[in-house]
Amino acid sequence: GPNGASTAVQFVVTATATVSNTDYAVVADGGYGAAGTAPVVTVVGGPVLTIGKSGPAAVRQGETITYTLVVSNVGSQAAFALVITDTVPAGATYLSGGMLSGGEVVWTVPSLGPGAQVAVQFAVQAQATVVNDDYGVIAAGGFSAPAGNAVITEVRPWQLYLPLSIRR
Repeated sequence: GPNGASTAVQFVVTATATVSNTDYAVVADGGYGAAGTAPVVTVVGGPVLTIGKSGPAAVRQGETITYTLVVSNVGSQAAFALVITDTVPAGATYLSGGMLSGGEVVWTVPSLGPGAQVAVQFAVQAQATVVNDDYGVIAAGGFSAPAGNAVITEVRPWQLYLPLSIRR
């Protein structure tokens, strides 16, 4: 064909696992040719991660706020080397659960099969209402899920009730 012309060819395969095509080339009359240089990787299936969070709607000052994060794999393949993170909310003091690193609580999970889920927890205390919405999960291969719902916990002061007696 004319200089600079191109031609496209296609073929279809059926795969049940990730395919990496690194061996492709073209040859033309006269000994001309070119080999493919960039591998073409097609991920078939794979993990699909989701993450959600729960916690109390209200507590009294000084009471413990326990957050539960649930990571699910709704994909067709296992996820590996998961790292779940949650930032300690502003105004809260970390108490326990996971591993505190900087202002972030971290959990590692070696693997999570298709259809499986894992729950992790951590606890804080706060003197005023806190919003917890900075959390997520990432797994090997770049599979991840960002924060879903925010958890807002109202921190209420204790109220004292004094008995009232009327003497006559």
